[in-house]
Amino acid sequence: MSAKQYTRYPIGTPGEPWGEEERRQWLSGRRSVCDYFETIVSPLHRISQEVGGELLQYGAIDYRPLGAALYPLFAYRSAVWDEALPMAAITGGVHGYELGSLGALEFISQHFRAFSAQKSVNLLILPCVAPWGLEMCERWTPLAVDPNRAFKPDGRSEEAALAMKCIAEHRARSKFLLLHMDLHETTDTDNTEFTPARFARDGLTEDKYEEWYDIPDGFYIYGDSARPKDQLAFSKHIISAVEKVTHIAEADERGNIVGEPISAPGVLLAPGEGTADAHTDAMYVTTTEVYPDSKRTSRAECNRAQAASIVAGLEFALAHQD
Repeated sequence: MSAKQYTRYPIGTPGEPWGEEERRQWLSGRRSVCDYFETIVSPLHRISQEVGGELLQYGAIDYRPLGAALYPLFAYRSAVWDEALPMAAITGGVHGYELGSLGALEFISQHFRAFSAQKSVNLLILPCVAPWGLEMCERWTPLAVDPNRAFKPDGRSEEAALAMKCIAEHRARSKFLLLHMDLHETTDTDNTEFTPARFARDGLTEDKYEEWYDIPDGFYIYGDSARPKDQLAFSKHIISAVEKVTHIAEADERGNIVGEPISAPGVLLAPGEGTADAHTDAMYVTTTEVYPDSKRTSRAECNRAQAASIVAGLEFALAHQD
């Protein structure tokens, strides 16, 4: 999708950050488009009985005072947790409208048993970090906070805080944190809804429009350039596996994807700050991005691509952990 299609958001005064009234106005316009319990919880319970891991509830978020639901938060982990082994964490649905959650379920269903049988890594998967966002097809929490900028002590997102706590508790019971992969999507609504909403919320004006960019058609990943291990080789291995499942996003005429210069086809490397994948001391980290609105793919293919990225990430990390 072209960046030329941006429109000004209808809430707020241009150039002025939102106050409480604008946030209330924004929240009143949210509408449910799916059911978290049907989309994630029921399939997760069914799958958990088939593949031999352990399902646990790591918290709950109560949005009933805001007219929504009480959302239990679930993780799926290795049934036998060995403190002598490294750990791998997989998160999905940090931005609820991005259905990386379904890619996490695909991995659990199709690949979890095989990796568990290797007895080489403790697996922890949080399929849907932000269930309200899933139901409302929304990037933010009801408080207009982006969870994926809130993985830090003062992040103001209960979703992020609970996920951080769960990962940290399991990290403390493992040899070290080998891998953290965070599953995301880039959609057309990034340009039509979510970027305009962010500009309005933060009081940004048209002189900042260079932050907007065309939506890339295909799969790509963010690696963390601040990590000491070879993140580029790790990232290229993932892309090599995923391109067998779906197409990889091409750079634009400036050699960029989403406004950033690529380090290899489909690979962006930059220091993470406040994001889900960057908040831990994991040896290898990445954020995956797939484009479900593409005419060249399907929802099922996007889910398989996410699962393939996890498999490839685990294989590389396990082979290069020394």
